[in-house]
Amino acid sequence: ASEALDRSLALAPYDADTTFNRGSVSWLLHDKPAAVGWWTRTLELDPEHALATRALALAGTTEP
Repeated sequence: ASEALDRSLALAPYDADTTFNRGSVSWLLHDKPAAVGWWTRTLELDPEHALATRALALAGTTEP
């Protein structure tokens, strides 16, 4: 899954849903710093991205 999302990001680096999904995969792989970074990037691209806001809250942070 990581490789597929990395390819998607190479094609569409400004897609908030793709960055959110990359963060979710990082989280599932127990890489909290990477997940938080991707979710933060998601909010930079789309400040109203509700899932990224919620994910960061559940991770216990609002910034990396």
